[in-house]
Amino acid sequence: MRRILFVLPSFRIGGTTVSTLNLINLLKERGWECSVLPLQEKGELFDLYTSIEKVPTPLLLSYISAPSYKMPRTYVGKIAAAIVRFLTNHFESCFRFIMSIVYHKINGGDYSVIAATQELLASKVVAYFPHPLKVAWVRCDYSSYLHRSGETRDHFYSHFHSIVCVSNQGAQSFMSVFPDLKKKVFCIPNPQDSRYIKERADAEEHDVRFNQDCFTIVSVGRMDPVKRYVEIPYIARLLLDKGIDFKWYIIGDGAEKQKITEQIEKWGVTDNVILLGVKTNPHYYIKKSDLYVCLSSTESCPRVVNEAKILGTPTVSTDFPSIYEFLEDKKTGWIGDLESIPNLIEQAVNNKDLYQEIVHNIESFEFDNTQLILCIEQLFTAHE
Repeated sequence: MRRILFVLPSFRIGGTTVSTLNLINLLKERGWECSVLPLQEKGELFDLYTSIEKVPTPLLLSYISAPSYKMPRTYVGKIAAAIVRFLTNHFESCFRFIMSIVYHKINGGDYSVIAATQELLASKVVAYFPHPLKVAWVRCDYSSYLHRSGETRDHFYSHFHSIVCVSNQGAQSFMSVFPDLKKKVFCIPNPQDSRYIKERADAEEHDVRFNQDCFTIVSVGRMDPVKRYVEIPYIARLLLDKGIDFKWYIIGDGAEKQKITEQIEKWGVTDNVILLGVKTNPHYYIKKSDLYVCLSSTESCPRVVNEAKILGTPTVSTDFPSIYEFLEDKKTGWIGDLESIPNLIEQAVNNKDLYQEIVHNIESFEFDNTQLILCIEQLFTAHE
């Protein structure tokens, strides 16, 4: 039996959680036995993983991965966690030693391959597991991430057999930081389960705040600076001043929620920009909306853009580099810089012919997972 262990940051809503689930379901159909080791054992999408074996998070690993506010409550526990975090943060040899303990605790040698589903801690943990076949997923624009965060590059990627980037642009970005790892880098897009997405979109959702009495716009994702949702209220104000009747729903939560709320009040758009909060089934709202809008400053693989295409909902997006791999301007959506977004949305509302042409162009879109699964299986069986 081919067995794989996916190391997942958490079950929180996000591209990593959903894309990993899609991949696991596809692999299970092909006879793989898949398990998940979460660094944090909770999250809004936990129930979606009900049928998947979950490896309990070892105590030492929880000390390293848990946020500070979730540290043990007991005095002894706090001291133990503080010591472990200090040692692993400052001494690589200690991190390596503790990961060897964790590896044996989870019976890591029983797996054919161990995969880190995301950059940062998940990848660092797997990198120091003493396993012969390790694969890392990188789901960000790595050079952009380093620039924004001020971090130095993570040196542990040399420990992986293969590194999967989810777009060509993402792969180029990663290789610009790690030119010596070029032979280990592969571009394999996130899998998409079209059937599941359509089934979820047809399931009934009941939120009295959501209605389609006018042109309906939706944006989905965590409220993080990179998503630039804080710009939505100002854009909404410009659209209202143009006489456009619309509702713009934001699905998600995060660090910038308060800022967004303040901007909604500042620009007087409380009736037009509605925060729906976290939804475990955003597909219903995407399908029922007239337009999906992505304002990200950078994305490695904009998964929700593909989901919108699968559901037949046109997209307006900002012009981060990888978007051109997923949308064709004026053919399958609209692409422009942040300043042009109000005008592009206005086109979507008022240019009925172009809107219907784009709907027609995406209505038959089906995401084909065949080739990407074959590529992933080749990486997972490299030592056979």
